Amino acid sequence: MEITEKTYLEIIKMNKDISLDTNKEKLTITVLSNITLNKIKDVLELPLKSNGINAKVNFGNYDNIIQDSLSYSNSDTIIIHQELSNLSSKIIQNQIHFDEQTKIELINEYKTQIDLILQNLNQTRLIIYNQYSTINFFSELINNDFINSIAFELNEYLRKKSLSISNLKICNIDQITSSLGVQKSLDFRSYSAFKDLYKTEWLQAYVNVIQHYIYSITGKIKKALILDCDNTLWKGVLGEDGIDGISMNSSTKEGEPFHYVQNAIIQLAKKGILICLCSKNNEADVDEVIDKHQDFLIKNKYITSKKVNWNDKATNIKGISSELNIGLDSFIFLDDSDFEVNLIKEKLPAVTTFQVPKNLSEYPSLFNRITNYFYRDNVTKEDIKKAEEYKKQAVRNQEKSTFNNIEDYIKSLQIKIHIFKNDLSHLPRMGQMAQKTNQFNFTTIRHTDNEIKNFINDQNYNVYCINVEDKFGDSGITGLIITKDHQDKSCQLITFLMSCRIIGRNIEYAFLKHVFNDCHKRNIESLKAKYIKTKKNSQISNFLETINMNVVSETDEQKVYSTLIDKIK
Repeated sequence: MEITEKTYLEIIKMNKDISLDTNKEKLTITVLSNITLNKIKDVLELPLKSNGINAKVNFGNYDNIIQDSLSYSNSDTIIIHQELSNLSSKIIQNQIHFDEQTKIELINEYKTQIDLILQNLNQTRLIIYNQYSTINFFSELINNDFINSIAFELNEYLRKKSLSISNLKICNIDQITSSLGVQKSLDFRSYSAFKDLYKTEWLQAYVNVIQHYIYSITGKIKKALILDCDNTLWKGVLGEDGIDGISMNSSTKEGEPFHYVQNAIIQLAKKGILICLCSKNNEADVDEVIDKHQDFLIKNKYITSKKVNWNDKATNIKGISSELNIGLDSFIFLDDSDFEVNLIKEKLPAVTTFQVPKNLSEYPSLFNRITNYFYRDNVTKEDIKKAEEYKKQAVRNQEKSTFNNIEDYIKSLQIKIHIFKNDLSHLPRMGQMAQKTNQFNFTTIRHTDNEIKNFINDQNYNVYCINVEDKFGDSGITGLIITKDHQDKSCQLITFLMSCRIIGRNIEYAFLKHVFNDCHKRNIESLKAKYIKTKKNSQISNFLETINMNVVSETDEQKVYSTLIDKIK
């Protein structure tokens, strides 16, 4: 959900109108700052709550970031904002009389502070660190070279830190201010009186940037983009203007925005985002554009699913969801029509919708915001070939219908599996699956790359991942199991998840059997597990019973299992 051009009072009211299950686990977000940022609580909670996340924003003590980074390190997300103009009186005192040695001493002092903060937060799931800004220093009395050089050194230090700290994300807040303009972003009078610098409009734009980092640790990231064609991928109506009458050429004023968007769509496809077409058109006409129009960039190799017909788009989108076996809340729908966008909002509210702006000069900017919804921390080899894998899955399903029984079909696939244990080379893909897999996932507890790395380095934990291939090709790393050994010779199944692309081939049983055999080798006598019910994982609610595990306690929300390992099938 994007929040733009709303007053602070409107945001407060919208927050109050959202009803969430109070028993649902909270996602805690703590803001540590040396200025006043109280309004960010409502601005940030609104989009998260609107997406079903029970978010709770807390604040550390004013200008107490180093100490509070230790006190609040158990938060799911920490947002750090150190306003340079309020960081230390030393800057103000020394900027008039420029002194290189003093500058170096200041920079080293602040780098040490950064190190302490990040050390305190090394187990926090997500750190969002705002870059240091100099915008509110602008004055004829201030030596901008002195200030800018300090900001540059600190921001570069943060950037280098982020290359080795997987849970650290850097936000360039100057880009937000530049895009809105200083007048819409900053309130210097309020800053002077209350240290409250940022206006509500700036906070909304900031939240639109950072919320996707937060979604990435909750599994609420988007997986597929559904696109209309006419006046969405090209200018014009194909059925009326013909293939020669539509425009998407970068050298023309009306075609340039569509050329930009098509290029951006291809970049999404290369990162593993599923690109789908949903258009009211003659299929043969659209295929002709794809195959023959010299300016159309999105060729079939980038398209995972096409619903080009005269059915209503809600029905078509449900069809795409069923075909790809991913939930409606994984989709973004983009169309130029008021009618179509409102139809999807009404009929399929789980789908995030966007409308092509009437002023086409704003279209590239809108699409840039859309791409944020597909944030990927790492792009794996599985991502790169994802569209191809979904197409292969469609072929598998077609072949499946030619067999009389499932056993013969599975045998025909010539399945080969490779299981890796505590293998750091697969860390990016394991972390990615832990963040976004929902359907075959027994707990949906999200693990970051850093957390999984810590599991691998802890002798009490074991991390297994599985690679699957069959006669149609290699599906890559598509399953993850994390276990914890206890001193009483029991083993806890912490995480068990598999990609929906490989479900239904009995691979899950083979994967578990390998893990159980490994438990035997470690003299494990009993296995404990938990199933936590979600809206998406009901299909596996009784799976553990099928392998002879005993339910020792059960509520509406979860089941707890404990069984001697020798009795498991």
